[in-house]
Amino acid sequence: MGLQKTLALSAVAAGIMLSLSGAQAAPLLSSSEPMTINASDLAAKEKALTDFPLMEAVKSSIQTLDNSAVEQIEPGRAANPANVKRVESILKEADWDYLFPMRAPEYTYSNFLKAIGKFPAVCGTYTDGRDSDAICR
Repeated sequence: MGLQKTLALSAVAAGIMLSLSGAQAAPLLSSSEPMTINASDLAAKEKALTDFPLMEAVKSSIQTLDNSAVEQIEPGRAANPANVKRVESILKEADWDYLFPMRAPEYTYSNFLKAIGKFPAVCGTYTDGRDSDAICR
């Protein structure tokens, strides 16, 4: 999957570069006038360049949880995200303490769970028949 992501991102970058023909780029370089680009035009261009299944998979795999939700994550909290609960079922706080007895003070079990929660795809839930727990292990 890593190579596919790299190829997809390379294709997007190439598409952006190639979308500006030499005729369009030359006046931009020689003009001292500021150029205005509408956000709606950028959004439309992004959608055109990224609207295919592989890119959707890439975007899904790098999606992040809002910091306000991440800060609420605590060991054993019933409202923790599903991926955090999965990790908690696999690696208990006592295991964390045993595995990392000489860690920096910031490397707490709670902060580890927050890091997992920040990225929902890490130990996420698969709905296509794959065993999410086995994959996470």
